[in-house]
Amino acid sequence: MGFPQMITAHFRARVRLFASVLAATALMLTGLVTSPASAAGVTTVTKQLDDTQNAGFTAPDTFVTGALVRYRITATCSSNTTDCGVVTISDALAAGLDFVEVIKPAGLIPSSASYASSTRTVTIKAGNATTPMPDGGQMEFILVARVGSGFAGGTIPNTSTITNTTDPGTVNTSQTVTIKVLNPQSPTGASTSSRTRPQPSPRVKRSSSASASSARI
Repeated sequence: MGFPQMITAHFRARVRLFASVLAATALMLTGLVTSPASAAGVTTVTKQLDDTQNAGFTAPDTFVTGALVRYRITATCSSNTTDCGVVTISDALAAGLDFVEVIKPAGLIPSSASYASSTRTVTIKAGNATTPMPDGGQMEFILVARVGSGFAGGTIPNTSTITNTTDPGTVNTSQTVTIKVLNPQSPTGASTSSRTRPQPSPRVKRSSSASASSARI
């Protein structure tokens, strides 16, 4: 092969390489080539105090005994290839919290909630066999509990976990939300034993001469 032919062959090889790069780029831009996808739906759960609270609440996280506590629980499904099937959220209420209700969102994805008093566990399910939790789907639930009247004050933590039927072996956990509860005998939060009792005012003893003079007026 002569020198001109070698240059021509090299040029053609460079052109073919450039064309293949352009073709691959075009496929990626049109979505025909995607990044590696998760084989199962991934569910995550977040928890926080709801923006709306009731009487007996002082921002940001303090309650009195008997007050209702509203937790906002958000479940999210993320996957590039599949839905998340049936999503299950579990929430074990610590001592000091009594279950009231779960407020479910309106929408096409069915959901249910139950409470087992023996384990103090709230169970929330989202999706079913015919209408699973879709990829990119997100649902918010409001868990309402009440601070028990017999709780002596202190802190109460609360955490949720989440699983789904497309990846049943994976359990994800929310952040822990801790509330403060005032001592019911001391609305300011101080211990009743540390409060100072008012002392009686000192009595002034009057002299006998003053008493006599006042008697003569």
